[in-house]
Amino acid sequence: MPRWKRLVLAAPPHEIRLFLDICTGYTPNLSNLSIELRGEPRSFSDESPILLIPFQRSSEAGLGPPASTSFTNCLPLFPSFGPAVTELAVNATAHITDYINMLLTYPNLVRCDLAGTSWLIDPEHLLGALRLEALQSLCIIDFEWAQAMPGVLRRAFQTCDLLTTINITRGRPEPHSDGGLPSPSNWGWITLPSVKNFTWYASAVAYPLHRLSLPRVQTFRVGNIPYDIAYSLVSPSTQLTSASISDLVGEVPQHASIITFPNLSSLYLGGSLELLGCMSTPHLNALTLTEDNVDHQPPASELLRGLIERPNPLVHELRLYNIGFSDEEAIWCLRRLPHIETLRIQGCLVSDVILHALEIPPPSEQGVDIPLPRLKWAMFILNSRLTAQGIMSLASSRNASPITAMTGAVSDCGLSSRDREMLKILLILLPMEVDRLCFPPSSLLSLVRTARCLIHQPCVYPMSLLCNKKPHPSCVLDVALGRCASRAW
Repeated sequence: MPRWKRLVLAAPPHEIRLFLDICTGYTPNLSNLSIELRGEPRSFSDESPILLIPFQRSSEAGLGPPASTSFTNCLPLFPSFGPAVTELAVNATAHITDYINMLLTYPNLVRCDLAGTSWLIDPEHLLGALRLEALQSLCIIDFEWAQAMPGVLRRAFQTCDLLTTINITRGRPEPHSDGGLPSPSNWGWITLPSVKNFTWYASAVAYPLHRLSLPRVQTFRVGNIPYDIAYSLVSPSTQLTSASISDLVGEVPQHASIITFPNLSSLYLGGSLELLGCMSTPHLNALTLTEDNVDHQPPASELLRGLIERPNPLVHELRLYNIGFSDEEAIWCLRRLPHIETLRIQGCLVSDVILHALEIPPPSEQGVDIPLPRLKWAMFILNSRLTAQGIMSLASSRNASPITAMTGAVSDCGLSSRDREMLKILLILLPMEVDRLCFPPSSLLSLVRTARCLIHQPCVYPMSLLCNKKPHPSCVLDVALGRCASRAW
């Protein structure tokens, strides 16, 4: 045991207890401990057992390395090893008093991750048990948030000057409600200068965020909070590099000014597209927009157009889900994003017109700009107005030259066994784990016939596709015919 540096246990409870009963003593060099109790599936409300860890460490400060620990389906208790633990991750179900007793044995925590207890009430008492002065990373997931939690979190933010990572997430969706929550009007501003990673999906305890400033945040993920809070949080964050914002409630603040994010390279907006009207992203590399309602007001196309015009970002990856824009609007946007290499359009109202606009101009039209000259990967999923012929025309056009060759995929969902066998012969059936395209079987059969014709035509860029002798039901068709689509989307 004195030589132990890393210990990982994953076994039924009685076997782990037997092991620990035998291994009692000093572990001066142990720096990594992971224990997972495995066994019969338990009901959601069953409590995780308390596990006594008989490892010991000298009480003298500075002796031995700091320890990183992880526990699943159990609550650990140490007699003397606890002060050496600086990183703690626990996924268990237990009473609040048991959690508090556990946390009191870890006075030097730098990182604390607690998860898996969504029925546990009043988690604010947990924060009261933490020695927050040294805490740098706080993650609390799957708890029942009480009304006292906003004030407790606020006091934690005031105390934890060293926090670099915050993750507050509720396990299941909750309705947004302002009832009974304290007003932040008299709260002073709190600045967390060290926070670089911020995640918050818990509207019931969002009110501490009204007066929170994250000037150096780099990764920002929030959802189910009011628009004004989200806008206030990102306003001073000029070092932001990645943002994921979804399901905001309310409206964008009136007279909200446009914020420039000079370092933002990745942006995901889920159902919160109004923020596009407040953002300038000159160095944006990846953009994902999703909307549940294609009749969104103001139109998503108008918001996206504004982002492109202020100034034109160098987007390499564009993914659009359920965005309500016309062919003309989509073409306008795509032609002003010439650096796109990866394109995904899903559930939109575009037709074959957009596919024809992305085809390579014929030699007779030399001098015409090539649309999306860097495009290498494209998927068009669940777009009811697209046809197999349009996709094959786009693929054959771009794959006439290796310079503009691209790949893409469709599923074999809905095909008969005869059609699948035909696809195997054509060498365009691939085992790729991607979202399925729901073309009607008749359209897919037309796609097969078109592919058969293309196979017997000379092609500058030869097909080189893989085929399984026994295709899995989730296999897909490679539409692009340009090169083997060997990666998942």
